[in-house]
Amino acid sequence: MANVAICSLVRDGIAYIESYRRQFESLVLNEGDRLHLFILEGDSCDGTWDYLVQWAAEDVRVTIAKEDVGDATAIENRAERWARIGNSCLDLIPKEMDYSHVLWIEADLCFPPELLRRLLLHNVDIIAPIIWLGGVFYDTWGFREINGKRWSNRGPCDLDYTPMSLI
Repeated sequence: MANVAICSLVRDGIAYIESYRRQFESLVLNEGDRLHLFILEGDSCDGTWDYLVQWAAEDVRVTIAKEDVGDATAIENRAERWARIGNSCLDLIPKEMDYSHVLWIEADLCFPPELLRRLLLHNVDIIAPIIWLGGVFYDTWGFREINGKRWSNRGPCDLDYTPMSLI
């Protein structure tokens, strides 16, 4: 049995948060598996927080918190602020709960209902999505080679990748 903590960070997400909610609610689990969603919101100016408050009141599997970090557009402090709010989101997970897995999901991306079942099939320590947008690798800021070099938009993987398949 898996007990999965899902972590997400949201800022000005009112345009996509309802879609994210529908995707979360459609996740298919194996019998006996459980999940809980931890969302950290910060600095939104568009009604995101109010939506999250309502969602958490309607679904006991959702825990929300707010942490404003201010403007993070300056490249020199972006990684520090991202790490701080990422750690704050992890801190929402109660230490006394026995979670077997932590899954980070970007709230503005799409994922299939069987995502959790597919990821839990693999007996590995870390699994991360490789996200393509418009034919190019999306997350060049976050992914690095072992030596620290950033990936290019081509990514280090097969360009014949089939969407929603595992590599």
